[in-house]
Amino acid sequence: MFLISIMFAIIFLIFAICINIPWIIDIACFFGYFLAIYLVTFVAIIPGFNYVFNFVSLLLTKKQKKSCEQKEKDVTILIPVYNAKNSIKDTLESIKKQKYCGNIYINIIDDGSTDGTLELLKSMDLTPNTTIIEAEHYRKGYSS
Repeated sequence: MFLISIMFAIIFLIFAICINIPWIIDIACFFGYFLAIYLVTFVAIIPGFNYVFNFVSLLLTKKQKKSCEQKEKDVTILIPVYNAKNSIKDTLESIKKQKYCGNIYINIIDDGSTDGTLELLKSMDLTPNTTIIEAEHYRKGYSS
């Protein structure tokens, strides 16, 4: 992969030098050839070479998939819900899609929903790591 990236970068380098000769001549009219060559080399040619080399290297590099050989720590997610019938499915689907190597425990705390959230949760096919906790609905700031 390294040799292929270098090859493409060198081809670009040759192409860039040919393309930039008129630019060097135009700049040389004002600043002289030494400064014109210096400017074009360090403003266009070398950064272009670097860009092409990095771009081709990234295209050819295979992305390694994350393996679950090393188990991560377990995580517990608390989801307080109150009248969340329309959004709880999306939330649980989003958690299912996570690529995490440890166990994910989900505690859903229903705060006395009146829109059928609790019934929906009970009818869903939830993982064994999911717990539904029913609570009475109290006003904000109320303590028993």
